[in-house]
Amino acid sequence: MPNKKQLISEYGVVEYVRHPLAKIKGLPSIQTGELVKFGQGDYGQVISFDSDFVNVMSFAQSPTKIGDTVTRIDKKLSVDAGPHLLGRVIDPLGQPQFGQDIKKNEDNFRLIDQKPPPLSERRPITNFLRTGTSIVDSILPLAKGQRQIITGDRNTGKSTFAKKLVKTQVNDGNIVIYASISKKMNAVKRIYSYFEKNNLLKNIVMVATYAQDPASLITLTPFTAMTIAEYFRDQGHDVVVILDDLSSHARSYREIALLNRQFPGRDSYPGDIFYLHARILERAGTIKNPQKGNKETISISCLPIAETNNNDLTGYIISNLISITDGHILFDTTLFQQGRRPAINPSLSVTRVGKQTQSPLQRDITRTLTTFLSKYEKAKAMTHFAAELSQESQNMIRRGSHLWAFFTETSDFIIPLE
Repeated sequence: MPNKKQLISEYGVVEYVRHPLAKIKGLPSIQTGELVKFGQGDYGQVISFDSDFVNVMSFAQSPTKIGDTVTRIDKKLSVDAGPHLLGRVIDPLGQPQFGQDIKKNEDNFRLIDQKPPPLSERRPITNFLRTGTSIVDSILPLAKGQRQIITGDRNTGKSTFAKKLVKTQVNDGNIVIYASISKKMNAVKRIYSYFEKNNLLKNIVMVATYAQDPASLITLTPFTAMTIAEYFRDQGHDVVVILDDLSSHARSYREIALLNRQFPGRDSYPGDIFYLHARILERAGTIKNPQKGNKETISISCLPIAETNNNDLTGYIISNLISITDGHILFDTTLFQQGRRPAINPSLSVTRVGKQTQSPLQRDITRTLTTFLSKYEKAKAMTHFAAELSQESQNMIRRGSHLWAFFTETSDFIIPLE
């Protein structure tokens, strides 16, 4: 068995480059998931093996050069997690953004790819998660520890809903980890400015990657966000994780897989894309609280955002996420074009576990509202055919319009143009 000094002295040579992938000759004892260091000082991670090569994805912005030396460092990818990250923006490797300075603590480093909590540690979901959006809190309630997809077409209010939820949760005293995945830099700065303007940064950590970043770095973003969330959960805090968005994450992972010659499946995504997202989302949930003698519970609630195409919920990534999670909230393009804010379609949205946090009276009210809104939409559809409506239908349409006016939050759901 080689000792640590022998392991670190192992090196290889770059033989082939498809940025951000590189094929390395050498490194005889290295394992999948280990870090390597390139001659320029940049890091990479081993993702697979060929008969003759070690396949490494580089985290560098520029391609490595053929002939460069690659050294084994006998470490797996870890990130600094701690209270000093609150109010900061970091990349998936823990490096500060926007000129911020962070003093790292070696005692707080955690592997970014952790196993989900076992069933023996999980507890029933019983506590309500307040979003601050009335139609969701009354008709589609969410629970602490729930995993709920926020989905819809581009520019229909998904990120705006997420920001309002963040504001509500911070004001409730909870910790929020906001993962901005493959966004334009000005979009990330706009989100950060919103948090700063509303004095929310005291309880927020942002993990950000940008559209110009290599796909290898983008694929790490949700893993780092979950690892930081687990740190705060273990300190006794309820945590909310926003993953904005997993559609971009899936595209970046597909790029890595195709460059690595993995067999393409549906829509050219690799066959393990379901497993990848399940591995991330299963880390959320409610567990017993070790800080309180296991008598109370703490939770990580996860809200991944995913983009649809023409409200199609049967898309490959969307249908995968729906089967992994506990429900979805659909932002409907048609409702958005009609001027409804937020443009949430309650008929096509589902919350599988949130209603169990409600009292019997609240469940009866939710059921009554849902049934009434469904009848209202059917009655309203008849008006498009110039049908002569009964007095009962006219009364229903009038009451329904008043109810939607109550749920309307126009000032909060102004969508900025990107």
